[in-house]
Amino acid sequence: MTGLLPLAAGLDYGSTLTNKASPYDLNIGMRPVDPRVLPVLYRMHEAGISLVLASNTRPDQDRRIALQQAGILHLFAVILESARLGVAKPAEVFYRLVEAAAGVPPRQVVFIGNNMKHDVEGPLRYGMQAVLVKQPDSQNPVQDPAKLGPDDPEMRASSLGVPVIPNLSHLFDVIPLLK
Repeated sequence: MTGLLPLAAGLDYGSTLTNKASPYDLNIGMRPVDPRVLPVLYRMHEAGISLVLASNTRPDQDRRIALQQAGILHLFAVILESARLGVAKPAEVFYRLVEAAAGVPPRQVVFIGNNMKHDVEGPLRYGMQAVLVKQPDSQNPVQDPAKLGPDDPEMRASSLGVPVIPNLSHLFDVIPLLK
């Protein structure tokens, strides 16, 4: 990260606000929000960071339902869902919509997500900061750094100076304002 304190955060949904090990909830049509992320989102909101949900979705998905179920819909300034917008990450226009929704210059937006192409490389290309959320694999929870290849998202993120965290609750470790 650049060290510039973010004034806004673009947040992906799947495996960022959710735990990929959690069961799919048929009532809401997706995995529910992971309770461990709630204190992080409240703290960011209280610090004045504008929260923008920026998610690729299917036409039958409405992330607002899951956010409402978790009691955090009100924390988000804007909800950007690709199916409703007709454009998805990694298209440039999607990131420009995040920037417009954030209302701050791109260098003051931190994009947080689990996909190297969509949530790290795309935002960096358009001047935003990024944090990669790489949840441990339940089959192989500890990765041996010596076994990671150059195409591994963790290695690629590190080579770009992008922090990698195992879940959103570790965000305070990489964004100074939130320590």
